[in-house]
Amino acid sequence: MSEPQQNAVRTVMSKKLLLFLSLLLTVSASARTAPRDETQRRISSVVSKVRHRSGVESVSLGALGTAAVRGIAKVACASDPEIREVLRALNGIRRIEVLQYEDCAPKERERIARELEAAFEGCELLLEASEGGDSVRIFGYVDEDSGKIRDFVLHAPGESSLVCLFGTLSIDVIGKLAAVR
Repeated sequence: MSEPQQNAVRTVMSKKLLLFLSLLLTVSASARTAPRDETQRRISSVVSKVRHRSGVESVSLGALGTAAVRGIAKVACASDPEIREVLRALNGIRRIEVLQYEDCAPKERERIARELEAAFEGCELLLEASEGGDSVRIFGYVDEDSGKIRDFVLHAPGESSLVCLFGTLSIDVIGKLAAVR
């Protein structure tokens, strides 16, 4: 084979190798995040399905809305260093979903709570607390190396409420949020 032909073969082989590696990286990345993304889709699907029912109130903010709320909160709380620190730590949040279904009929509340619990399947239960018959369950995915929680979900079926912070959140922030309350 002549040198130009060898160079052409090397170029083709290099392109095929790069294509193969990029496909491999894509598959491995999607395999790692698939359960988390699937849980997020299931939760969002339930929220979308029930948000128009009587007695249900919901708020969904995408990346732009979340950034706007953070900006407004930073201006409103500029004098409080603790709140500013919490807001800075919330920069990893890309989407917020809040669902309140307290004003639904009792059977409808139970149905929504069951649908939400089914959507949490496969999600890590981080904390469950009960007091006086009411329970609060916190779900998410912990990354021990970075000290972050991905997709923080708080469900309080007794209060008929759901709060989802999709994105990343520092584990330390959760303690600070509890202290601010």
